[in-house]
Amino acid sequence: MAFNGSGVFQRVRNWVADATAGIKIRADYHDSEDDNFAAGISNCIAKDGQTTITQNIPFNAKRITGLADPINPQDAATKAYADTKLSGSGGVMTGDIVVTKSQPSIILNDTATPVQGNEITGMHAGLTRWEMRLGNGVAETGGNAGSNFDLSRFADDGTFWGTSLQFIRATGLGYVAGNPIDPLGIATKGYADTKVAKTGDTMTGALWSADSGAITQTGAATSFVVNSTSGHAAMAFIVPGIYGVNFGLSASDGNFYMGGVALGTGSFQFWTARDFANPAVVLAELRARIEALESRLP
Repeated sequence: MAFNGSGVFQRVRNWVADATAGIKIRADYHDSEDDNFAAGISNCIAKDGQTTITQNIPFNAKRITGLADPINPQDAATKAYADTKLSGSGGVMTGDIVVTKSQPSIILNDTATPVQGNEITGMHAGLTRWEMRLGNGVAETGGNAGSNFDLSRFADDGTFWGTSLQFIRATGLGYVAGNPIDPLGIATKGYADTKVAKTGDTMTGALWSADSGAITQTGAATSFVVNSTSGHAAMAFIVPGIYGVNFGLSASDGNFYMGGVALGTGSFQFWTARDFANPAVVLAELRARIEALESRLP
């Protein structure tokens, strides 16, 4: 029996009681007592590690002290070892997080009511620079509304500077902070709507083709219309520094005008007025302009 179940060792014999009762020393009594000692000692934990524990051991709110840090997965952990880990309630990490598995994921689960949002923040020297919100705290009102996505920027002092990008969860449509500046900037609908539609449109300003560029229109019964509200509609063809050609219509007399100008010196300007309703006038104007041009020849 050895131990009584509560950790108290129980002897088999009481030698004083035997002596009082006149019971002489006997070998079998000694063997019985020694067997009881052996059973009790065998039920203890050997300090050299020979013993295998067979039951849970209650420590009665006492500490195990002087442990080494764990090596194997099932080793007991020391406080020093546990303090190298991140608390489940949050903390500051000094290394990277790497998730290596099939289809790795990072899950942010907002449990607040009403919704508060899920945020990933980028900082420098403790000051916020960017904030990405996977659900930005906009109330969920049903119909898939709310909890939109946005990406916001912050100033040097860490104060909020504005939202650069946003996607609405209900529609999937995205929005940017403004119209583009650089060639590879994201264009908004408002910016694109200032351009001329390829299928045909009305312009309110001049149309220019850059150097070595071309303005073309392809298709059946195509037309290029210049509609002026100021009394003169014209098309100009210019090679900078060399010459220019202009075609125009004046509302004042209904005539069509064509001319050329030397842009390099500005010394020569030639315009021809043609009244297509009167061929004689056209020929007379042409003759007069040709004679004027010949007079300038050396």
